[in-house]
Amino acid sequence: MSESTSNLSRQRFEELLGRLAKQGLTQRNVAERVNIPAQYVSNLKTGQRALTELTARRFGAVFDCNYQWLLGQSNEMAVPELNPPAGDSSGRWLPVFDKLFEGEPRSNTFWDGAMVELSGAAAARARECHRAYVLRSSSDDVGGRIQQRDLLLISQSVNQIADIYVVHHRKRLFLARMSDDGTQLRISDGQPLAGCTVVGHCAGIVWASMVKD
Repeated sequence: MSESTSNLSRQRFEELLGRLAKQGLTQRNVAERVNIPAQYVSNLKTGQRALTELTARRFGAVFDCNYQWLLGQSNEMAVPELNPPAGDSSGRWLPVFDKLFEGEPRSNTFWDGAMVELSGAAAARARECHRAYVLRSSSDDVGGRIQQRDLLLISQSVNQIADIYVVHHRKRLFLARMSDDGTQLRISDGQPLAGCTVVGHCAGIVWASMVKD
């Protein structure tokens, strides 16, 4: 990225933050929505870090703006097209949620309109999922696979060979991993969830959490 393009990208990033601030979103709120550390957002604003295409895509998906505009590659801030053109199966857009649920994702009252584009292997896997959506992980996995702020592809179907399941326990949903004796253990703290019912599974990590170098 040239210096002039980098400066334009930083200015547009600041403009986006300004628009979001008018909507009542602090930089910390923005960071949480986009699934990156608050310090990372601050560094992008001050120019200590350059906005990468991956990060721009995240902002574009969550806040409904053209990621190429953020990168200084387009003069149009509005997203030119939400879904891939007819016949183009290279990508897929899914709604993003902060909590697990059951039901049709796009009609769920918890959905705030945030979406993310999956491509390549992730998009292909999503097409095989039932009522798929993306979950922002709220905690680390004691087993070490998932970290807080990771984006997880959730399928509302039972997969007997999945590594991580969605289970219904005492009127709540949790991510759990099956132990050797068949007990489901909550991934956030390893606590057993006796008498739970498997209602879905994690089909993979869409994006791993971005951390400061």
